[in-house]
Parts: sequence; structure tokens; C-alpha cells
Amino acid sequence: MLPCMPSPDSSTARSLREMTEPVVLVAFGGWSDAGGSATDALEHIQDISHADLVWDMGGEYYDLQATRPVIVGTEASREIIWPSTTVRTGRITNSVGRDLDLVLIQGPEPNMRWEMFCSQLVSTLRSVHPPLVLVLGAMLSDQHHSLPVPISRTSSSTHIRERFGATGQTYEGPTGITGVFTHSCERIGMDTMSLWATLPHYVANSPSPKATLALLQHIEMVLDANLDLTELEQQARRWETDVTELVESDAELSEYVASLLEDHQDQVPNGSGDAIAAEFERYLRRRGT
Repeated sequence: MLPCMPSPDSSTARSLREMTEPVVLVAFGGWSDAGGSATDALEHIQDISHADLVWDMGGEYYDLQATRPVIVGTEASREIIWPSTTVRTGRITNSVGRDLDLVLIQGPEPNMRWEMFCSQLVSTLRSVHPPLVLVLGAMLSDQHHSLPVPISRTSSSTHIRERFGATGQTYEGPTGITGVFTHSCERIGMDTMSLWATLPHYVANSPSPKATLALLQHIEMVLDANLDLTELEQQARRWETDVTELVESDAELSEYVASLLEDHQDQVPNGSGDAIAAEFERYLRRRGT
């Protein structure tokens, strides 16, 4: 792994300059990533695009008492993984056989100096002229686990909204690093779109391959590319079966979850863009209290 660098070096700049109008995908763990769904989606894209690490940002942006380093390995070989945000470059092929360059940004939400953090990232991205910055997130809600995962699409760009069926950004209230980063991109004229998945709050502490799959299916549409989701589709089906069995083993929980399904059937049309956007705003306000 490259050493953590507070600012990009010449090799990073060269790697990015060699790309042709790359789409940027961003996911931060923590506050804006329920169930790890957004970061799991980005890791899947890293794998299939054979992404190379070009910049490892850490150090000054993380409080190690709040975001702890992790020890991994065997007794014979141990390694400490320090919290950092990584920038990787990858490439996939779209539906017409054309290469599509990607810049993938991922890491735990920084603990401090958000404005400087975003400024460094955005100034670096500016040099590659990305046609779109796609910011991923996931939130908890009164969503039944057997239903399709709602995905909210929001953008401040008129032509991005028209192209991808996104809604406008009207939220006012507390925000996370995803909101600050998105604003930093938009302030210098980059087109952005946010994709947020909605997860059942009663399985908040476990990964949700179903939500990760839903995000990736929407990313497939945006990129017009096949992201090889077969294995994840199987994981999503197993997850839904496992959650159903867990719910049925608890009478009180089972009654509550059944009521969520009844509420969904009473709310027609449920899952519309406006309804999802409204729930998204309520979620962010709750997280900010």
C-alpha cells in the first residue's frame, strides 16, 4: 500500500491525467452508510475494474481515538491498517464495448478538517474534467425487508436530473461528509448526483447485500455497463431469507414488521421519487439531532 499522503504527488497527478473523462464514484463509511451498503458497492466496482491505488489520504483528517486503526493478519504476520481515504483508478467496458475510466474514492468519514479534506480532493478531481461525480449513501427507514430497495436520486444539475430522472436537492439541515463533498464539487461547476439506498432499521447492525445490489443496479444504469452482479444477487436472496427467519422467530418483531408491510400497501404509490426524497430528508434530520 502507498504511504498516506496529505496531498497528491506527481505520480498521482500523472495517473489521473492519463484518464479520459472519468466518472467519479464516492462512498464514505459511517454516518451516511447504513449497513456498509455504499462502501460495499464501491468495493465491488474496485474489484471488477481492477482499480489501482494512486493516493492514500489519512493522517491529519482522522482522530485515532474515534476512528481506530485495525490489526489484521496471522500470528506470524501482523499488519496495522490505518484509517484513510483512498483514491483509485479503474476501467470497465460499457454496453457498446467502449472503455470507461473511473476514479473511485472511499474511506471512513473523516473526523476533522472537512473543508480542507474536500478542497484537496476536489482540486485534484478538477484536473480530469469528470462528466459526473456519483456520491453513494445509505439510510435507515421503516422499510420492509422483502420489498424492493428504494433508491433516491438527487442532483442540483438540471440536465443530470432530466437525463437520469433525479429530483432536485431541497434538503436543509445537518449533513455528513457526503453533503460537504457534494457541495464542494458543485461550487466549482462539477455535475453531481447522489444515490441513496433505504434499509430496514430493524436490521441496522448487519451488512445488507440487497441494498448494495440495488445501488449497483442503479450505477449500471448510469454507467451503461454490466457490473457482474450474479453472486451479489444470490447473496441478496439469502439475506432476505435469513431476515425473514429471524423476524418469524420473534413474535413481537414479527407483528411489527407485518405492520410495515400493511402500511406500505396502504400508501399508494409508495416509493415515488418525492416520497423517497422526503424520507431521506427526515432521516438526515434525525441523524443530526
